[in-house]
Order: sequence, then structure tokens, then C-alpha cells
Amino acid sequence: MRTYSNRFNKRKLIQLGIALGILAVALIIILLLAMLVEKNTVPLSGDTPDGIVTRQPEDKKVTDDRVNIDGKWYRYKREIRTTLLIGIDEFGELREKDIYENPHQADFLLLLAKNDDNGDVFSIQINRDTMTNVNTLSVSGDRVGRNLEQICLAFSYGDGAETSCKNTVDAVNELLFGLPVEKYIAMTMSGIGVLNDEVDGVTLPCFCDFPELGYKKDEIVTLTGDEALTYVRARAIMADPTNVSRMERQRQYILAWSDIAKDKFKTAKAATGLIQHISPYLCTNCDSVTMANMAQELGEYKGAPIYVPEGELYYTGTRTGFVEFWPDDAKLKQLILELFYEPLEDPENPEISDNDADGQ
Repeated sequence: MRTYSNRFNKRKLIQLGIALGILAVALIIILLLAMLVEKNTVPLSGDTPDGIVTRQPEDKKVTDDRVNIDGKWYRYKREIRTTLLIGIDEFGELREKDIYENPHQADFLLLLAKNDDNGDVFSIQINRDTMTNVNTLSVSGDRVGRNLEQICLAFSYGDGAETSCKNTVDAVNELLFGLPVEKYIAMTMSGIGVLNDEVDGVTLPCFCDFPELGYKKDEIVTLTGDEALTYVRARAIMADPTNVSRMERQRQYILAWSDIAKDKFKTAKAATGLIQHISPYLCTNCDSVTMANMAQELGEYKGAPIYVPEGELYYTGTRTGFVEFWPDDAKLKQLILELFYEPLEDPENPEISDNDADGQ
């Protein structure tokens, strides 16, 4: 069973009524997911194994690809590359802060994965209200403690740039039972307008009644830069103010955007040009060439699913009270096992899996 820190920092839980909401679609739309997502999220099914990665929370690296689950050995699929997409509730360019605890959160989190061997691409969208252990950092960026709180708050520790991104990566690693997260790309809310206007607006059926924009449910609308930001960001003003509902809107926008972007940005020149326009709003450990290559490469694949972990949503107050999303650990373990691990025929030789043995 997963263990959590005893320290529960209620002060830092974000209130629904004042939460800024989301940059919602980050660089995911244009560079990494634009041509990939299906129209439906993927339900989880099947029997749940009792265990998966058994390393302690402090061990963030996969030093041994082998794990034992229900007496059976599995190997981490090292051919899978992972990139964490982070949307930050901040306007303007993304700049490093002089304080170790900044006022911004990671309001959009999506882990993108690609299998280099077979070309499979998929992603896991993480609710920003997900409760998990989050590292607290000193002024020098060193870990000094651990709080049980919303995963979005991981970004608030650190310099608002690289240190905060790395702390967010650590929180996702913790949530997903030690799963390696290699790359990250973070973007502020101001980047949404740039992405949206690069395709001359996005046309879609309005997901729900949207009084702030003057739109009705199912009305066909074309979103401009500012409207697109409101569409993917609004939460407290909506009839359903939960982040779960907002995540559905985000996925709808991604799909509509992708229908346009898949043709417009399929060349390295076009992708590189957009990266140059959007770069002031980014923080990443990927260089521009890497991102452009990823965009081209991923654009060759179709129908990549977005997995959304199941769980329970709790309110600790009224409509303007605190919100917590507690993931179903058993189903989340099952998801990670199915996507990132394969059975081992010989646990002493992690190079040989059951799949390899069957092919001999």
C-alpha cells in the first residue's frame, strides 16, 4: 500500500473560487500531441495486481528494471520515452524568480510517452487536484520536507522555472510509483493565444453553456486567442466548477486544434518557426531541434489514446472550499503495469521477456 506523509498542509490547497485555472493545453497541442489523440479517453479494465514498483518514495530513479508483482517478474520497457507537459497558471513570459516559493501552480499535467520500438504513442492526463506527496525545497533548491497536498503545488516550490519543473517531475514520479520521467516542457498561460492564433482560431461545438463568452452548449464557435484561453481555463464561474469537467473541455480543444495543426505544422521548418514564437513562454530541458524532431516524428502516428486515472473527488467545504482528487491506486498501478512493463521469462536476465521467449 502506498504511504503518504503525515503532514497535511491545508494552507496551500487551492480554493475553487480563487483558483486561476489553467493554461490548459501547453505545448502539448502543437509539438507533441496535435496529430495523435483519439476522441475518447480509455477506460481501465481487468483484474488489478497487488503490487507494482516497490521502491521507496525517496528512490526516484529506476536503477533496476525488474519488479516483482504477485510473485511474477516484470521489466520496465526502456524503449519508452516520456515527456511531461506542464501548464502554469502565470501570464507573460516564463522567468526565473528570486524566491524559492513562487505563487504559481502546475494546473495542467500530461505525461506523453512514445515507444521507440513499435511507434506506439499514448499519454496520461493528471488531475491538478490529485493528492500525493510533494517535496518542499530550501532556498538552494534542496529537498527539506514532504507534504501531502495537490500535485499542482509542486511547481510552487522553487524558482518558478527549472527548479519548479524538476520538483513537479518528482511529484509525478512519486504519483506514478517511481515511473521515470525524462523530459519536461512547461508553458505559461500567455502561450495559449500564440498557439491558437498560429492556426487562425479554433472552431468547435461549445462543450457547455459558457456565459462569459456568450456561447450556448453545442453552438459552433470559432475561438480567438483570448477566447481560447478562457475556454480552456475557466472553472469557478462554470455550472460544473470541477477540474474533471475542465479536463474534458481541454481534451475537446486539443482534438479541434489538432485537426488544423496536423497539416500546418508537419514540416521541420513550420514546427521550428512556431517554437521560436512560443519559446519566451517556455521552460524545458529539450532543445528546439529535439522538439521540432519530436513534432515531426509524432505526427506520423495516429490515434494515440489519452488515459485519465480514476478516483474520488472530495470537497472539504462549500462551492468555494477545497477540492481533493484521490486516485484509485489499484487501478493506477494496473494502468502503469499495462503501459510501461512487460513480463519477464528469466528475472536474472532482464533482457529476456515472455514476449521474447514466445518468439524463439
